[in-house]
Amino acid sequence: MKRPRPHMHTPVDLLADGLLLWVLLGSSVFSFSTAFDLAVENRALLFGALLFMLFYLAVFSLPIRYGFPLLIAGVTGMGLLLWQVRTLTDAGWASIQCAVVNAYAQVFPGIQEIMPIAQLSQEEWRWAVTLFLLSALLVLGYLIGWALLSCRSFWRTACLSVLPLVPALAAGRLPHHLSLMFLLGGLAVLLWAGLVRARYSKHNGLVTLGAAAPVALVLALLTALISPASYQRPAWAVAGGTALTNGFTALTTGLDLSGLRLLPGGKGLTAAGSSSHVDLGSEALTFDGHTVLHVETDYVGQLYLRGYSAAVYENNAWSPLPQEAYEGWISEEGSLTTPGTAFDLNANPLNLPALTAGNTPYYAITVENRSAPGGCVYLPYQPLSRPGELSGAQFQDDASLARALLVRTHTLYFRPAALDLTQCVPLSGEAAQAEQAYAAQFVPTYYLQLPDGMVEELERHCQAALELHMPGGRVENENQLYLAAAQAVADYLKGLASYDLTASPPPDGSDYVLYFLNESHRGYCMQFASAGTLMLRAMGIPARYVSGFAAYSQGGSTDVPDSAAHAWVEIYLSGYGWYPVDMTPGYSLSTQTQTSAIPQPSATPSPSPTPSAPVSAPPSAQPQTPQTSSQPHPEAVAPFDLKLLLIPALLLGLIGGVVLRRVLCRYLRRRRFAQKDPNQSVKALYRYVRALERRGAPPLPVCYAMAQQAAFSREGVTAEECDRLRHQVTDYAEAFQTSLSRTQRFILRWLWALV
Repeated sequence: MKRPRPHMHTPVDLLADGLLLWVLLGSSVFSFSTAFDLAVENRALLFGALLFMLFYLAVFSLPIRYGFPLLIAGVTGMGLLLWQVRTLTDAGWASIQCAVVNAYAQVFPGIQEIMPIAQLSQEEWRWAVTLFLLSALLVLGYLIGWALLSCRSFWRTACLSVLPLVPALAAGRLPHHLSLMFLLGGLAVLLWAGLVRARYSKHNGLVTLGAAAPVALVLALLTALISPASYQRPAWAVAGGTALTNGFTALTTGLDLSGLRLLPGGKGLTAAGSSSHVDLGSEALTFDGHTVLHVETDYVGQLYLRGYSAAVYENNAWSPLPQEAYEGWISEEGSLTTPGTAFDLNANPLNLPALTAGNTPYYAITVENRSAPGGCVYLPYQPLSRPGELSGAQFQDDASLARALLVRTHTLYFRPAALDLTQCVPLSGEAAQAEQAYAAQFVPTYYLQLPDGMVEELERHCQAALELHMPGGRVENENQLYLAAAQAVADYLKGLASYDLTASPPPDGSDYVLYFLNESHRGYCMQFASAGTLMLRAMGIPARYVSGFAAYSQGGSTDVPDSAAHAWVEIYLSGYGWYPVDMTPGYSLSTQTQTSAIPQPSATPSPSPTPSAPVSAPPSAQPQTPQTSSQPHPEAVAPFDLKLLLIPALLLGLIGGVVLRRVLCRYLRRRRFAQKDPNQSVKALYRYVRALERRGAPPLPVCYAMAQQAAFSREGVTAEECDRLRHQVTDYAEAFQTSLSRTQRFILRWLWALV
């Protein structure tokens, strides 16, 4: 008996398939580009999706003897064309990497933000990204075309169409509303057409085109009734999103994901905090009040919890110094050294201010990172815990304190009295020598840099700040002069600009800081801190940009919300170290609370119940020689290293996955064998026997004959024949399993899940 001829494609069928394929291709690629705010040539991308639609429509509609050669020729030609512009496609790949990694850096604390290094114009960057997306669309178009036109499978088409959105959704980013509506509309039309295709098999094209109208009407009505711009999520959705944010980020916040590279804005899981790379052109953060840090300390007063500091300002962005800049200055353990010397100070530049405070009281502070990004420990001023006394963390150059893998709770020691310069005593010995070399050579080399073309404008504002706000009278030393100048800059910015989270960005090609100083006069902490840093450098005062959280401790436990994210400035004072200065109106680093009526130092906090809470060793009072402090040193508690649980947890997860897979396969296999239609059950039994044969089982002729009867016979098979074959296949599988060795039986049972 001859098999029926396949249904021939009519012009209406081709039109419907082509339009649906075009909608899915275009909406998929535009959903990806808009989710990550990629600048692309929209018309070129849309036209490219149209060309790929026509190409793959021809490939999958023609007989294979024509379609396959057309596929090979077309892919080869387009591949050669893209090879000619591979320089641009490589740049586009780099740009997309940066966009995706930087989006994930807002969610995963261990991922560092990156910037592309190619020097291209904005138009060239747009074309670079567009060409790379077109090259990706060459592959995606084949996959979606295969699922839609060849397999006629809704689920395969849906999975492949939504696949480009997965990286964005994992980072809490949503595509543009129009792109998302087209994608959902295309899938809804495909689902509708698939549900009624069996009844109207000869009119597939008409069914598809007919489904498009009501689907488009429903989506248009939803868009009109619920405007994407004004839509407010209900309270339960906000609470659920906050819980997911805290839980998911807490789960991953201890992972060291720095250097991770992935392929693959109102962004749902965006986290506020500190980053080593700061783009002033990014959108202002929106806050929902969820807790990012939990702090425990006996200290009462203002706490500035610093994350990263940044040194280089270029193209409206702050970035850290290159690693080679620290060669000879910072050891692998994070200690300050001097090129050409052999001594190890066991103190980081961030420790120097605390070492000048003599025997003033120090305090313990436990900081638990619940959902703050950055991969760093948010530590207070001025930290006393030195490199050799840290557990679960390590100083990263002179810029931050990096967290160890899977550790998110740290206990440190700090001296708040070190912020009062009147209580400071000079450094001595090797500490003084190292600080003098660092202050004379390293600091002026890297922390006085200014971008080209900005010096004249910055000096004009500096002159105005000094004339208007610099106090008169005698200045005793250079450090007091620097502090007075920094306060003058802060007062000048307070009078010049107003704090505004909704400040508009500058025109394309403009510098954010100059636009803030000369035109808009509106901004938030990032603009104030950036302008203050550059103005101080223009005065010859070493300065750098710092970000973190500003909070107030009343003693005991303090929850720090995401809205406490802040940015400020650090200036370098010779013989002392880095000193924080806040440039944002309404914030202050006053030391009154910290220097008057300071309570007695706290004892070591009791160990945290979680195994990821290392407690640093008690600090030594002076850098050069250990001295006995009047306060008793708290005992260090040896923490349990959570990393020891990682391998057993992975093994248990792997074993559980294998067991679950076998149970699921057995359940699905029994369901397929017991379908209501005996013909379908026989076909499932035949596929199972074929799978066993591929693993070495002997043929089962009766199963092959019964499968032919079920597939091609007009009468098919009866339920009794199906039951008889089911028992035969069960005995056949049991006999094959018994004939195998233990190793082969284990592989068949647990690896292939066939018995």
